[in-house]
Parts: sequence; C-alpha cells; structure tokens
Amino acid sequence: MARILILCPTHDHVDALYFSIASALAQTFEDWEMVVICDGAPPRTLEILEAITLTDARITFEAHPKSFKTCEIHRDRIVRASDAEYVCHLGDDDVWAPDHLERMLNLMQLGDWVNQSAMSILNTGGVDWTPRNMGGPTARNSMGKQKFAIAVGFSHSAYRMESYLSLPDGWSQTPKTYGPGDQFMTAKFLTRSDIRVASTADCSSLKFTSRCPDSLALPPEGFAARIAPWLARIARPGLMQSTARAAEMDAVLLGLLSVYAPTKDHDLAAAFAVCGLQFVNADTPCNVAVDGAPMHLPLTPAQHTQALHAYLSYGTWYHGDVSVDDWVTEVGQSPGAWVKGLRGLSRTRPEISISAFNELETRYGASDHLTSVRIYLHIQALAFNAARDDLSRARRLWPNASWIEPAEIQVETAANKANST
Repeated sequence: MARILILCPTHDHVDALYFSIASALAQTFEDWEMVVICDGAPPRTLEILEAITLTDARITFEAHPKSFKTCEIHRDRIVRASDAEYVCHLGDDDVWAPDHLERMLNLMQLGDWVNQSAMSILNTGGVDWTPRNMGGPTARNSMGKQKFAIAVGFSHSAYRMESYLSLPDGWSQTPKTYGPGDQFMTAKFLTRSDIRVASTADCSSLKFTSRCPDSLALPPEGFAARIAPWLARIARPGLMQSTARAAEMDAVLLGLLSVYAPTKDHDLAAAFAVCGLQFVNADTPCNVAVDGAPMHLPLTPAQHTQALHAYLSYGTWYHGDVSVDDWVTEVGQSPGAWVKGLRGLSRTRPEISISAFNELETRYGASDHLTSVRIYLHIQALAFNAARDDLSRARRLWPNASWIEPAEIQVETAANKANST
C-alpha cells in the first residue's frame, strides 16, 4: 500500500507531461502511486505513458474520451479505489522540487486539506507568487460563493484520505456555471467547518502558463522546451527561495486586498493582516498557518515597496482616500506603471479598473497602452460593444499599433463564445 496517491490529469500537454512525471520520479519520498488520467489525450501521450509504466510500476494510466472539463468524473472512483493515506496532485504542465511530497506530507500532519502558495513562471520570464491563507472565514466563504480570486493551484493542494471520504460528495462533474473543476472540489472541503486547513507561503512546485496566447501558439515541443531548464535547476539549493524573491507582488497583493476588503482605517500591516498575511524579512522561514492564523510572507525590500503600491492603489481606486495625483507620484508617471499598478484589481474588480483607466485618461490623455488593457477588461465584463468602440478609436489614433488586430480577434472570439452558452 502506497502512502500517497498522486492524481495527474492530462489532455494535450504531451511533451510537458514527460517533464512533470520526471519530477515525480525524482522525489526523495518514494512511497507513492500515480494514476495519470488521459482526458481525450492524443496517441503520442499514450505511447509515452506506456513506456513510462514499463519502467516504474508505481505509475498507471487510464485513457478516456474528452470530458466537459478535465476528467473530474473519473477522479472519485480512482481515489476511493486507493488504500493511500493522502492524496496529492500533479499538473501536467508543472514540475516539483525533489522534496515536494515530503513538504506536503509534513503539512498534512497539521491539516486535513492543505495548500502551499503557488509559484508560476510567466512567458516573459517573470514570476507570479500568489500567497494564499485559505483557512480563514473570508477564503472559505469565497470558495463557497464560487469566487476564485483567492483560489490555489492544482499541484499546490493536498488532503488526507480520511477527510475526503468524510465528505458527502467527492470529485464530480463540475456544473457549467461554476468555473474551474479543481476549485469546485476545493470548495467541498473549505465549506466544512470540521475540516482543518493548513496554509503556507512556502512553495516546492512550479507552474508554467500554458493557456495564455503565447503558449498556445507554441508547438508541444516548444512549450516543453520552456520547462526543461527549470527541471534541471529545481533541485539546486535555494532555487525556490531565489525565485520567490524575484516575484513582483503588487498585482497579486492588490487582488487580495480587493477580495478581503479591509476598511480605510487599516494601515498597511493591518490591511494585509485582514488577508491573513504577516510580512516578515525575506530570510525568515515560512510558517504554517492553521485555520486562518497569521501566515508569514517573507518579502524583500523591493517587494515590500510593491506591497505599499498595492495598498495605495487599493486606497485610491477602491476607497478614494488616496488622491489620484498622489497615487501617480508614488507608482510612477508612465502608462505602463499605471497598468502594472492596476493589474491585480483588474482580476477581481474589472468595473473599478475600467473607471480608473477612464479617470487616468481624462487627467493625463489617451494612451494605446491604457486602451489595450481597458479592452481586455471590457471582455472580462462581457461588454463587447464597449470593447469594439475602443478598438475603433484605437484604429484612428494608433493605426500602426501591433496589438489591435489580435485584440479584434479576441473580442469577437469571446463574444461568439458568450453568445453560444
């Protein structure tokens, strides 16, 4: 009997899956079994898996036709058929550090459902590090209300088997109106008050952005080529810590503030305490926060400044207690700086971001950068006619802007998809 069951769903990440499984094979904790669930995967995926399973009996796979989302309907049966004590997840475009399973196992000694804070490698080479303290009432209620602005990544959560079996309903088909299937399952845990939740800012898994336009344009081997160097480096001592220190935090932290909604009376530390975070020096080890206790977030001086920018952006555009001129002075004078300062708010409150971009344009003049982002926000808000109006104006003002034609395609694709559902 293996102690840990690893679920690994896959659809079309043929070459990337090879690297993901390689990172599991390199784990220092070896008492595990893995089931790869092929969700309409191409023949080459099956060929790779057949070769892998011949060399390691801990890995098996199932092949199924493409499901509505990502084979959630098959996961419950697989979990219940296992004698493992714990369940972990491996995304088919993620790679683990060699001690990932050890770390998740240690977390599960403190909680029934646990999470690390996801770290994503962007196509630009940048890093997104998303601290998530999921044990407090705001995070739990957000999941129950189908709001996923503070959700966690698939590879960064795990749970005890006995806790899973105690749920009235496990993995199941996600309703079309709900959102990501992984978060549908997470909500079943977090809405139960008897489930202990353990969270940490620590991370031992890297995610790669496979669904953005740049990645979708790559051939499978091209996307895999982005992952391969990280697999070779991830075992280096201090690699995950140095990657976390390179992350830009302003957009992520602004997104958190917009969900947790501290009042204008909260200072910087108190506002992020409402989010379940306590800023500490970058050299301070991450702690484990159980059921919403304060979670340490180690920040460099530069990241602390980014947190201040997020706090000021929240005060300016959410509460109105910081003037627009003071905000511009603090975050920078360029439209690029403004977009960066508002990016986190755009993820959670696009309507406020649109108002902010309108205000900036009125005060400082039109910018193709501001307009391009506002079009994206209109798409998020399903305001397709407003997006078309902005595109028409952009054609007149900046006829040579390279982003306009792809944006037109994006608007019409999103409009057609919305009309068909």
